[in-house]
Amino acid sequence: MTKIKEYWQVFISLGILACIALPIFFLFEHTYSPNNLWIRPFGFPMFTITCSIILSFILLYIFFSRNYLKTSRFSKIGFISICIILLMNIVNVLINKRNQIVDFELIDGTTTILKISRTTMDKYFSILLTTINFGFIFILVFVVTLNKHFKKIIKFFAHLFLIFIIAIIIFSLVTEREIYKNILKLGLSSGTAVPDSVFDNRNTFASFLLTGIIYSLYLYFEAGNKKNRYIYVWFSIIPAIFIYFTYSKTNIVLVIIMFFLIFMRHYVRNIQRRRWVLFGIETLFIISILLLFVPFRYIPSLKILPPSVFLYKILPHNFAFIGQDSIKQRIMLIQITYNTINATPETFLFGEGTYISRKIYHNSLILHNAIYSLTGFGNYHNGFAEVFHSFGLVGFIIYVFCILYLFVGIIRLFFYKKEIAFFLIMTFCVFFGRAMLESQALLLFKTDPIFASIPLVLLTVYYVNKYKCSLFHPFKKKAAKAA
Repeated sequence: MTKIKEYWQVFISLGILACIALPIFFLFEHTYSPNNLWIRPFGFPMFTITCSIILSFILLYIFFSRNYLKTSRFSKIGFISICIILLMNIVNVLINKRNQIVDFELIDGTTTILKISRTTMDKYFSILLTTINFGFIFILVFVVTLNKHFKKIIKFFAHLFLIFIIAIIIFSLVTEREIYKNILKLGLSSGTAVPDSVFDNRNTFASFLLTGIIYSLYLYFEAGNKKNRYIYVWFSIIPAIFIYFTYSKTNIVLVIIMFFLIFMRHYVRNIQRRRWVLFGIETLFIISILLLFVPFRYIPSLKILPPSVFLYKILPHNFAFIGQDSIKQRIMLIQITYNTINATPETFLFGEGTYISRKIYHNSLILHNAIYSLTGFGNYHNGFAEVFHSFGLVGFIIYVFCILYLFVGIIRLFFYKKEIAFFLIMTFCVFFGRAMLESQALLLFKTDPIFASIPLVLLTVYYVNKYKCSLFHPFKKKAAKAA
């Protein structure tokens, strides 16, 4: 009976969080007006009503969780810090000029004019979006992680997310089956039509699938030595296959790295535990793959054989070069972002605020001709660049400090909870890769990065507080009993 009551409390807690999160995601995904969503543009009345409902939910949740604020120094510090940062951002947005004309340096070295517009409506949108985002961060990081049922909540949530992954895959298979047939028949190239499921582009679809793999691997590591833990590893192969079909190069590379790290960890553990039979089988498997893959894919004289034809289809020879072009484009976008940030001293120090920054960045992209977004909001393709432009140097330093806090906590966690620490450092590396090449920032701006950040941020905060091994705790190299 006690377990039933406990699971019921977990279900209620997750249900309450869902009531807060769903309208927030609805707000974030419609504000930037992607073409495939229901409301475009998101006007003042609907925006105001949605924000009012969300803020009411956030305030009620904080009010009923006020005991955490009274008993937890961690929550008190978090509440004060978020309020100070939020107040700084609001003041900056309010005092910024409505209209500015500044000299703007293009990436070819020439100078032109950049018109900056910050309307009252833009400022209104920016302040409310930032307030809601920071309020949600406080709830997730400083309240939910202190819930006595946190581990059950995050595991339950992970399973729900995997169900969501299954749903978007099935939707894609049903609605885009001709695309899959063409890819299997003709192979992939830079101009091939690829699936995007319920999303507005293939990269978002691939990004959610990658996040699904992360949740699946968390459940694998959380299961410890239970025999059924391998179910989650095998399940993670399914979204990995569909990431390949999207031909999203960043996500494909990150998936390969993740599986390589998982396999190498398992391979080394076989040696440590003297499981020589399994070690021998896996060694033969690796050698067989290499002997089959390398000749058929890279020896020209074998190109006419069926295995070679298949490998040339699924691994086009220009994949690496296309990836190289993508990196060059990302570097170019970072240069444009830096020039936009550097256009005024106020922007460099304190940023433009969320929402406004993307609109100004869009105007900067238009000045570079073909590189622009049709939605009216520029896509930075770099989470760090977006944070810098939104919150300035001051906010960027705070953001980097938060990342350092997570990194140090994970490294120290290796002395207490090796399995979870390995998962978190792997997730941290994946996040860093995504943040450098896509608009991914920790718990900020949009639904996709928030979902992707939850395993890394919440689990790190939970475990470093549990074992007192954060950046602010005295370092004690002493293993604790597994929880």
